[in-house]
Amino acid sequence: MSASPPLDPTLERAIREYLTLIPHEEMGSRIANLLAQVPPTSSREFAHLICDILYYHRQWDGVAEKPQQWTLRWALEARLPHFAPEDLIEFWNRLQSPHEPEHSAMEIGLELLTGRHALEHLLFGLESCRRHEARAKIVNDIEKVGDSSVLPRLFRVYRHSAEHDWALGRQIERALRSILDRTDVETARTLLRSSHEPYEELLRNVGKPPPDVADLLQIPDERKHS
Repeated sequence: MSASPPLDPTLERAIREYLTLIPHEEMGSRIANLLAQVPPTSSREFAHLICDILYYHRQWDGVAEKPQQWTLRWALEARLPHFAPEDLIEFWNRLQSPHEPEHSAMEIGLELLTGRHALEHLLFGLESCRRHEARAKIVNDIEKVGDSSVLPRLFRVYRHSAEHDWALGRQIERALRSILDRTDVETARTLLRSSHEPYEELLRNVGKPPPDVADLLQIPDERKHS
């Protein structure tokens, strides 16, 4: 894989001119136009600038005109999924910040990734974050998307984290049940068998599943003797 192009310092300076506490009346449109000049594959160093834009976007709530706010929001929504998941580590670190304005600004980015169904990013964030509040919001957004492709990795996160964070484990159980309820049995069977884990243990403390799902979540040896 070829390296991503570095962040153009001239372009960065031009964008940062609009990152002020008192926004320019056309700040959304001008930053959006500058973001459109960034190469489609963004480098990791550019994530820092995106996070700063999210931060100021959050601070401008109630200050900047709504059309300008939405123009900037759409530009950010189009840009965020183009990062490789691992290149957004700056974003996930700032989402876990104890500083309320900081993490609430990153929650806007989380909404944008959810709106674009950027599941690889959401799963990476869930696996890399350690702060409970951040992980809980990510699980909630994964459940909103409801795509069954997340099931194997979501099960693994449950197994590795449930004993250390009981509340998060229960939330993941509810998300798994919700997604399974919207997934046909054959699709779920294929996904759950793919990594050969005893997933029936996961849902044993939740309500009894329907017969076909209960059969799906049995270990093969158990099915032979049932």
